[in-house]
Amino acid sequence: PFGGNVVGLEAASWRYFNKSPQRLTWAEASMMAVLPNAPSITHVNKNRPRLLAKRDRLLQKLLEKGSIDQLDYEAALLEPLPSTLYALPNEAPHYLELLRKEEDGRIYTSHIEPTIQNQSAQVLNDFYPFWKAKKIYNAGALILETKTGNVVAYHGNIPITSEETWVDMVQAPRSSGSILKPLLYAHQIDEGLISPVQLAIDIPTYISGFNPTNYHKSFSGAIPIDEALQQSLNVPAVRQLQQYGVSKFLTRLRKHGLTTLNNSSDHYGLSLILGGGEVTLWDLANVYQRLGAQLVEDRDDDLLTTAAIFQTFEALKGLARPDESGNWQVMDSRFPVAWKTGTSYGHRDAWAIGVTPSYTIATWVGNADGEGRDGIVGVGTAGKLLFTLFDIMPQEDNWFSAPYEDMSYFTICKESGYLTSVICPDTIQLLLPNQVERTKVCPYHYIHYTNEDETVRVDPSCVEHHELKQTTYFQLPPEISTYYIPSHPEYKRLPPYATNCATDSSVPEMTFTYPLDGETIYLPKDLNNTDQQLIARIAHQQTETRLFWYLDDTYLGTTELFHSMSIRPSPGQHTLLVEDVKGNRTSRQFNVANRLHP
Repeated sequence: PFGGNVVGLEAASWRYFNKSPQRLTWAEASMMAVLPNAPSITHVNKNRPRLLAKRDRLLQKLLEKGSIDQLDYEAALLEPLPSTLYALPNEAPHYLELLRKEEDGRIYTSHIEPTIQNQSAQVLNDFYPFWKAKKIYNAGALILETKTGNVVAYHGNIPITSEETWVDMVQAPRSSGSILKPLLYAHQIDEGLISPVQLAIDIPTYISGFNPTNYHKSFSGAIPIDEALQQSLNVPAVRQLQQYGVSKFLTRLRKHGLTTLNNSSDHYGLSLILGGGEVTLWDLANVYQRLGAQLVEDRDDDLLTTAAIFQTFEALKGLARPDESGNWQVMDSRFPVAWKTGTSYGHRDAWAIGVTPSYTIATWVGNADGEGRDGIVGVGTAGKLLFTLFDIMPQEDNWFSAPYEDMSYFTICKESGYLTSVICPDTIQLLLPNQVERTKVCPYHYIHYTNEDETVRVDPSCVEHHELKQTTYFQLPPEISTYYIPSHPEYKRLPPYATNCATDSSVPEMTFTYPLDGETIYLPKDLNNTDQQLIARIAHQQTETRLFWYLDDTYLGTTELFHSMSIRPSPGQHTLLVEDVKGNRTSRQFNVANRLHP
């Protein structure tokens, strides 16, 4: 003991002299040596002359034994005893607690950078009044060296918060939101399943009762996969996970080091990509740091190649992102950052992760008790915290080097983003991972025969050859084009067939978007115990055409322009048939199960 509740040389050295034992002078070390003999009797605040005399006697003995010379002895005698006690350092209490759990002993070695630790603590404290006004009381931040993984700053919570101060949010399992989407993207590229720029499908989707929606409740029809990742669209991500496989992806996530995903793939289902599983900020930061380290060291591993990681980081590099309200925000950064945000269901967790060749930073903002608030959003809270922390970091304006030996130039269809087919009219050359060679060729370009002014389609067998025009069309299926066309005025619609001169088309005239064929549907009752309706939807190549709807041969009505029909079918099997003005027909069979109880 060294007086009061101070135990151990390390703690006493900081308490009395505000320095580590290795930096003590001869006078300071001598005082520390005599203090434990009777700290309750002789202390810096009690019997100071007696303590000084004991110190000086020890210095005399050191001189007599030759441990110090005359100059050191005389200089030591001139040093006064400490007049005040210093507060013990408490800059990373949550990290110290983590080290205590992981390591034996009383002295721990860390790579915490005091300047970065203190500056980042001030950043959290500066944000706190704004968050507190929105009833957001907690946050966590972790800063790692990308190359080594060393922890240079660790904040398990906001230093000045009064709510759940000692809860370490860096180690707390929380719903992941969208923060895992880049890992799915990277693995798809690595396995040659996608090209980064190919169109992803973004339409109303129903999968075994699961109906994912984008945050802004709208659909783009089709969007390049890298843009879907940047905008964090839910529907494309769910459809991609369905194709990739939940069980397979879950295995990959565990191998990456996400230790809290302990349930089965059936338990998580497709919601895994939207926050159906819980992760910790610690695991998350280390996963992305290791990806960055692979690029810095230019090495592949068993999980991902450097080319797949580089392409993923390239997709995540843009500073402009839509927030949860659909408004675009542009982050301010002195250097390029690969970053991703996430917001969990119910606004309970806001995440952000960013990687540069120098540092990896992960942030979480929310309430430790799990209470959701509208202000808990990825871009607006955790994202702003992320870039404020990056702004205090001492790093150069550099970026990861492209792994050119694992990348090649590919000819890509400009409209679809797939490898070009022989009929794609416009192409571009892009440097992409070699795995793109295994992806599909463009499925959306078709050759059609029309008259000279392209007002009608014709069959070569019923017109003179000189009246034919062979034209290549970029043609999306109607269930996709319905949502794609409003934001793409350049989209060229297929002209209708000429009367009595039609042929089979590789693209159907119309397609149901809901219900799915053979689907079992549960129609609940509302709060008034009234049966809710089923909203059937169909997409037609000619949007303005008129459609006629029939349920079990009973006429329901007609639609124009917006093709949806509200129906209230009884329990059992049903057939829904739709016919257009030219006699084209399509139908769906579905089953209505016994209604859910309110």
